[in-house]
Amino acid sequence: MVDYYGNRHDERFIYKRVSFPAQVEGEELQQICGGSLESSAFSDIRESGTLDFIGHSKPDDHDLVRIYYTFLDDDDQRATHALATMRMSNSEPVYNGDMVSGSIKLSGLLQVLANKKYGRPFTVRRNTKAVAFAKQLCEGLGLRVNATASSYTTAADHTFKSEDSYLTICNWLMEVAGYAGLDTDAYGVVQMHPYIEPTDRACAWTFRDGENCVFFPDVQVSNNWADTPNVVRLSHETDTVGLWAAAYNIDATSRASIVQRCEECTLYESVSELDGSNATQKLSALKSKANRKLIDNSGTIEYTTLEHAWVPVSRNTSVALEYADAGLAKNGSISNQSISLMPSCPTKSKVRRFVHASLVTRIEGGILWQ
Repeated sequence: MVDYYGNRHDERFIYKRVSFPAQVEGEELQQICGGSLESSAFSDIRESGTLDFIGHSKPDDHDLVRIYYTFLDDDDQRATHALATMRMSNSEPVYNGDMVSGSIKLSGLLQVLANKKYGRPFTVRRNTKAVAFAKQLCEGLGLRVNATASSYTTAADHTFKSEDSYLTICNWLMEVAGYAGLDTDAYGVVQMHPYIEPTDRACAWTFRDGENCVFFPDVQVSNNWADTPNVVRLSHETDTVGLWAAAYNIDATSRASIVQRCEECTLYESVSELDGSNATQKLSALKSKANRKLIDNSGTIEYTTLEHAWVPVSRNTSVALEYADAGLAKNGSISNQSISLMPSCPTKSKVRRFVHASLVTRIEGGILWQ
């Protein structure tokens, strides 16, 4: 087993050309000499970055690049991990005699979906198998997909605007099926899986101080309670019915409540899919949805940011921090990560901890027309 806590020898970054759309891994790109990767669970594309290069030719940016990090531990056990598979773009190479250098802009493969728009109104028909259709759209653009099968079918026709991208369409299909938004793994494979609350994910790594410490002593802790909504307002409109619902945080013990803040901070959404066979049943579902959304968005969100040597964790990985010297014990899911492609692979991880609130709420709603 590889020791990630001790010394690292023969550290290297390997940059492999990957053809597109066939996605066959090819030769090593010797011109690349470093760079950085950025990752965010809340970015539509999820990944971005830059690479520097210098050599007798520039990398062909019609292809993809796959980045590996490898090292030997003190027992000569080798670790090799793919960090990302990204699209390349280099529009400003600098030529000096027979040498060329420059910076390559990287983007995750979900950019392929973000770039393509249907160009006219696009309707997902009622009874469409949401996940299977999203998989079909992705594969039609040359992307590989790993999808958990789902029997969910859409409840009504849903029409997208001409300017909506395939990424918008696919993420809507994920949402109505109860899936997480599209993501990609380190090999560029699009992931389609049911949403799992971060608090329900098994902890994959614990950062501890002491003998096996891999993080720097400065750890930042912050929260954003001031941005928490205290009212959720929802609407639902079709050709046959118009509904509204609202849920209010009236809990005197909550810092974000209407009682404490003396002002309304509103979260509004239009809901296209509702359970129920008539207006009364749909209104009840809309009220429940408003109350759930208020509670889901009213918890305390705490961020813990630490810098550490690279270990096998990435965005959406559940981790824990046990920092005895500072009296800190934290856990959560990695929301953002920055990786420097240099010795020890310095990494900054931002860990998001969401604590569900138990609130006193008030709910109301009504039928606008039917």
